[in-house]
Amino acid sequence: CYFPNCNRSFGRSYNLKAHALTHGDHRPFPCRLCKKTFARIHDRDRHMSCHSTEKAHCCIVCLGRFARQDAVIRH
Repeated sequence: CYFPNCNRSFGRSYNLKAHALTHGDHRPFPCRLCKKTFARIHDRDRHMSCHSTEKAHCCIVCLGRFARQDAVIRH
């Protein structure tokens, strides 16, 4: 990434362009439930799970439940 202090790198130019949007002020995708806005619709849609009480993703080791699959992976 060519933004200062951002050390992200991408193998495909498409991914770099998509990532670069997150550095800008243009955030046309608002959350319907809170005041957060997002540069990418995918990020807004992923954010929506934080408003849900449903925890659809399960850790196969401890059986802990999580709202997002990436949270299970980090866990």
